[in-house]
Amino acid sequence: MVKYSGELLLAASLGMLLCIWLNWWAVFPLLMILFFVVYVAMGAERKGKLGPAAPILWVMGIGYVILFYLLIILYKANPTGMPKSYFLGFPPATAVLVYGIWLLPLLLGVAYALIFDKWIIKAEDLNRLEAHSWKRKEKESIGLKG
Repeated sequence: MVKYSGELLLAASLGMLLCIWLNWWAVFPLLMILFFVVYVAMGAERKGKLGPAAPILWVMGIGYVILFYLLIILYKANPTGMPKSYFLGFPPATAVLVYGIWLLPLLLGVAYALIFDKWIIKAEDLNRLEAHSWKRKEKESIGLKG
């Protein structure tokens, strides 16, 4: 997936524009979710692999597909806008938005934070960065450029 991420982002972007033009409301969420999953995968990729970020991306993709289509179904089921029932104080479609679509990024952010030190930036990466910055500061202190 990461190898062809640029092509996937371009295809998803053009597909979303096509969906808007042709009014394909059922396909648009799939392409939007594909775009976001690929974009996050590009950031979580390390040496061509996703490692422990892969399950997070799967949960993100599947979770958003389920929540967005549930939102669409519940919205289309109540065309008048006056709900017959409420879920935790909200109409059903709004409850999916507030308790699902808005809550999922928080859970994914916590999961990402848990793998950050082990996968995204390891201790040896920080040491290498620190050594490089000290070399740069030494060169600048003696008047060398670069």
